[in-house]
Amino acid sequence: MQNRSCIPGQETRSEMTRFYQTSEKYLQGLNLKDEGYFKSYISIIQKHLPSRSKVLDLACGNGFSSFLLAKIGYEVTGVDISHLFIKNATINNGLSYVAGDALALPFKDACFGAIACFEGIEHFPNVDNALREMMRVIRRKGLIIIVSPNLLSPFLPLKDIVFMALGREGRATWAENMPQAFRWLVTNTRSTVTKLLSSEPVFCYRGPNLLTAEHGDADSVYLSTQIDIVRFLRAHGMVILRITGEGLTVISKITARMFPYLKTWMAIVARKDAVQ
Repeated sequence: MQNRSCIPGQETRSEMTRFYQTSEKYLQGLNLKDEGYFKSYISIIQKHLPSRSKVLDLACGNGFSSFLLAKIGYEVTGVDISHLFIKNATINNGLSYVAGDALALPFKDACFGAIACFEGIEHFPNVDNALREMMRVIRRKGLIIIVSPNLLSPFLPLKDIVFMALGREGRATWAENMPQAFRWLVTNTRSTVTKLLSSEPVFCYRGPNLLTAEHGDADSVYLSTQIDIVRFLRAHGMVILRITGEGLTVISKITARMFPYLKTWMAIVARKDAVQ
């Protein structure tokens, strides 16, 4: 696993764009995700956003999440960088799709009540630009909702270590064997502590593995963490309403409250209180 703090160059961005616009295999994986897969994402949006709100569903993949949001009353525009992914998406009243880049959204300023992004931000090769674009297209009092994995959580490699100790196979790219999992644990622990002690967001990137992209975030480029995103949004006048998911079990809910930045998943809800 290659870590680097510099923003990926144009060659990496172009390679990722070509991959998403042409990979039938990746699309097949997206098509396997059912309504239950998006349950927590939809629930968070419903909790914070009134029905009939105008929502931009960013990095919508095959558009199924956008369809589910429109189904419960939101006016939704699904956006993905891949024409391939959205070309067969269902279109009905209150629902449309646009092929577009998260780093340069093809919309006017302040035209959405909210922008929501599920499992997308870890695939953005310049998170600074993506967050600025999100803030640009939402209205005053509008919301940014981000639900994605926390790839710097120490709990991720810890889970892999436990699973492998119980005889299960390792996870492609991240923890294929026990030594790799332990290295990942050390790296994530050190990175998380460093970020917690720093006052500035530092977006860290890695080289995506597109050859095994169907294996859990192998194609991710940003080492996503709540710490970076929350600090960046606060520095730009956003009010943070929620930092992490509450979890489904009692233990998960307790750990979410005690260690909000260590959860393996992040759920961030921020409100735009001022004109950016």
